[in-house]
Amino acid sequence: MTQIQNLIQDLFVHLAARGWDKPNPASLAKSIIIEAAELLEHFQWSEPDLNTIKNDKIKQQKIQEELADVMIYCLELAKILDVDPEAIIRQKIESSALKYPADLVKNNNETYWQLKRKARENNLEN
Repeated sequence: MTQIQNLIQDLFVHLAARGWDKPNPASLAKSIIIEAAELLEHFQWSEPDLNTIKNDKIKQQKIQEELADVMIYCLELAKILDVDPEAIIRQKIESSALKYPADLVKNNNETYWQLKRKARENNLEN
């Protein structure tokens, strides 16, 4: 069993012990967005750089708590949909590598946005 599978198993033991193990997919999707918004609140009205966040232990702790909430709901949704999180992340990395070749987009936002617009246009046509 992989580490992520062990983590999901531990998560569902925790949820079952509290009667929270029968979620609705729509409720989980909504909860992901709600928790992501709470994560975003820590960056509202400011643009702290990475070092600022890492050096502010209180802010870092609050961000970690919200990030954990988002990840828990994502793992929960993946589990009830019978989706392997590791597999879909690896698949996404592969498709992104094909869509946005590193040698074209690295340090070149204009090329990235051109490729992004083209991909969106192709999706609208299909």
